[in-house]
Amino acid sequence: MIKILQFAIASSQGGYTQYVTNIWRSMNKDKIHFDFVTFSKTIDFAEEFIRSSCKVHQISVYPEEDLQRFIDEFEKVLDCGYDIIEIHTSFWKNTIVEQLAKERNVKAIVHAHSTGISKARNAEEEKRLLEKHLKIKANLSENLADYYFACSESAADWLFGGVIPAEKVQIIHNTIDTSRFAFNRVIRQQMREALRLEGKFVLGHVGRLERVKNQGFLIEILAEINKQIENTVLLMVGDGSQKEYLKKKAEFFGVSDAVIFVGKKTDTERYYQAMDIFLLPSLMEGVALVLLEAQCSGLKCLCSEGIPEEGIVTDKIQRLPLCDREQWVEEIIKETGIHGREDESNYIKKQGYDTNEQIKMIEGLYESMM
Repeated sequence: MIKILQFAIASSQGGYTQYVTNIWRSMNKDKIHFDFVTFSKTIDFAEEFIRSSCKVHQISVYPEEDLQRFIDEFEKVLDCGYDIIEIHTSFWKNTIVEQLAKERNVKAIVHAHSTGISKARNAEEEKRLLEKHLKIKANLSENLADYYFACSESAADWLFGGVIPAEKVQIIHNTIDTSRFAFNRVIRQQMREALRLEGKFVLGHVGRLERVKNQGFLIEILAEINKQIENTVLLMVGDGSQKEYLKKKAEFFGVSDAVIFVGKKTDTERYYQAMDIFLLPSLMEGVALVLLEAQCSGLKCLCSEGIPEEGIVTDKIQRLPLCDREQWVEEIIKETGIHGREDESNYIKKQGYDTNEQIKMIEGLYESMM
């Protein structure tokens, strides 16, 4: 059996945590075993891993906070004996995990999941992190890791471009369980009744409530649309550090009663059914899983130009500039009289974005490394 350490997952289940758990649920566990590293104090879904005899190793500090303490703790994790460590990242912060893997003769994969600085709390921090990212990238060696993965060509260019030869980077599309997110009229009716959305025009969003996701833009959009269509509401699925800020912004714009915060959900497929249009105004993304999910459920989708073109699968999606709020409002209002919606799950599957179809290729990649 191949033992692989996934570094690192978070309790939020966003981004690469969702990618890792999707792959883990679908793979052949008789051939491949995953353990996980987390910096989160708790993992809401850890019981699912533990029931399958997977370990979730908790590290108490990031390398940037206390390098020696991180090394000491991570060395103990490596003592459990792994064949491969897969390092999931959005930007370069350090290369200590790759170095420790090499010292232990553990094969390392660096897996790129985004196209920019995704965790900055403000513009000043973003500038500092970008400078560090570019400095580390400029000094990389292609021998840093054994293998390089990326969720898209643009993510590969952001993390590896100009340093790691393109032919050494394996593109692995983010995928979803297409059957889970297929459009279902019965569930749509149930959810709209449960959420008291009957007669409402529902703008939908799923994502971590963080600065990079730019949900404040949606509140501004809602305020504009409500001047013309009073029964419009914004359904927000997710949680994060920006929640209180977003609530205050909704109050400032006079739309508090029209913004529905339902929090973090494990059954997001049910919430897509209740929406009439899906909005993703992120400042940057890799190939966003939520956008694939929304397209799969047959929703019209509007997203920012921070979303790479690889994320556009159906013909029901538009990329719009964030600087043109009026265009967003205009395109959203066009959808108010449209009630037709079709299941796109088979189409998404045929385009290669179904986890169950892709898993054999990923298993083959892991096996080829041994």
